Amino acid sequence: MAQKWQKKLALGGFVIITLIFFFPSLFLHRVPLPTDLIDDYLLDAPRVGENPLLRDAIVQLYPNLQVLFNQKKQDLPLKDNVYIFNGLDVSGNGQSLLFSPLVFLMPIFTQASSFFTFLVILYFFLSGLNFFLFLRSRNYSLALSFFGGATYQLSGPLIAWQAWGTIGGVMAWFPLLLYAAEKYARTRHGGYLVLFSLVNYLALSNGHLQFYVYALCLSVLFLLFRLITIRKKINLKNYLFLGGAILVNISTIWWVVSPFITAITLSHRSHLTDTSALSWQHLLQFVLPNIWGNQLNYHAPLNYVETFVFIGIIPLLLFFSTVVYYRKSDWQRQWFWLVCLLGLLVYNFFPQIIQPLFFLFPFLQSFPPFRSLFLIDAILIILAVDVLKIIITTPKFIRFKFKYYLMVVIVVSLLNQGSVVHGFTPQQSLAPLVNPPSYVRYLQSVASKPLIYSEICPLNLYALYGIRSIFGYDTTYPESYYQLIKNNGKIISHRNILNAKISDQQFLRTLGVQYIVSKRNWDLPLVFSEQDIKVYQLP
Repeated sequence: MAQKWQKKLALGGFVIITLIFFFPSLFLHRVPLPTDLIDDYLLDAPRVGENPLLRDAIVQLYPNLQVLFNQKKQDLPLKDNVYIFNGLDVSGNGQSLLFSPLVFLMPIFTQASSFFTFLVILYFFLSGLNFFLFLRSRNYSLALSFFGGATYQLSGPLIAWQAWGTIGGVMAWFPLLLYAAEKYARTRHGGYLVLFSLVNYLALSNGHLQFYVYALCLSVLFLLFRLITIRKKINLKNYLFLGGAILVNISTIWWVVSPFITAITLSHRSHLTDTSALSWQHLLQFVLPNIWGNQLNYHAPLNYVETFVFIGIIPLLLFFSTVVYYRKSDWQRQWFWLVCLLGLLVYNFFPQIIQPLFFLFPFLQSFPPFRSLFLIDAILIILAVDVLKIIITTPKFIRFKFKYYLMVVIVVSLLNQGSVVHGFTPQQSLAPLVNPPSYVRYLQSVASKPLIYSEICPLNLYALYGIRSIFGYDTTYPESYYQLIKNNGKIISHRNILNAKISDQQFLRTLGVQYIVSKRNWDLPLVFSEQDIKVYQLP
């Protein structure tokens, strides 16, 4: 009875943290996005907000979700984004919620922003709860498991990436994959393989393959490690369950991932020469984000926020305490996590060691090392919890006072760091502008869903106004389309995969472009002009 009450208390603790952290969303109807950028991006104005480098959450993922939400509400066949010219079959999209069971909850919500908010809050809550369950499966106490779950829930990766509404899901389901692996290794019960398969699909269909691949790799390695170290007699039924689970998971993954990998080899990332090594300054962010230096000033490839790896001073000090408190048996017991931690650190700070693999498997370029930083945080927290268990079980240790002192310090520290990058914006700010820029209104009036190439705003925001764009931020193009672009030498830019020069009129005609939006003067029919923004018609 007492144990059940303690579990309910732990569950209530995660609910309270979630209520506090998302108070503006739950009670003031604000969306957990850091700033309102819709108007700024359409006008090509200077960026504003607490964290302007969360660009893609505003201009790519949220507009895509809006389109998907509208399709579901109108009972239309679900497609990724009908306003972005890519021609790819829906099964090849590696960054979409299309296949997630959660899309069936969309009819409950009246606005896409409400559904987006629901996803962010759900993943935040589940990340802590699932990490708690995993630690409990490893026989840590309720208090230690709650400490680990809360630390993971409020760690840098969960905070920095929650505004995407997709990556947070991978990090939320990852601990449950570890939980299912641990329970199966201990019991050999087929039900935990079913759980592993279901959670694997939830993470896979969540909408971000890069983070998912790293989470899956570590989960599978952990499962193999536990199966080897926990030796149990295996009967025919166990073999059948395990073989069936392997076939189901491989088939599911291949169905979603293979079209993505086929196209990825012709993407802009396959031409990158930067190995995405992190600099030493990023190590500071494990301890003091935005105190010893603004993380936005540190060198990081693509998106600086990806390096936000904060877990707090206390967990990090506990991790380093292993040198003092760990005995030989403890090092042997935790060698799996220690080896994985060392490997991930080397992988992130010296990625050149795997560069030869890029020649054999070019698609690996599209899985940058720094996408795996959340695994480093998770491992550090696991080891911190383990050494804390050793510390508080030593003779003459004053556990009661230390436990509550520790909780106060960690919660205050983590909530403080969360406020550094987290922001909320009113729902109405994310709706399409009632009075959009004049050039947008003109494009709406000249044709139904016109296809444009824009130098002003080559972003998915045009989808909010029923305008199709040839912008393609990520690899969602079929082989034939990629080959066409590659033959014309256009697949070299990160900002815009197409990088189509306006002077290549024949190339743009082949793509079906009708209008070009630019601030430059071109020898093309000018059909609209306002201040320095011009709209040209492609004859």
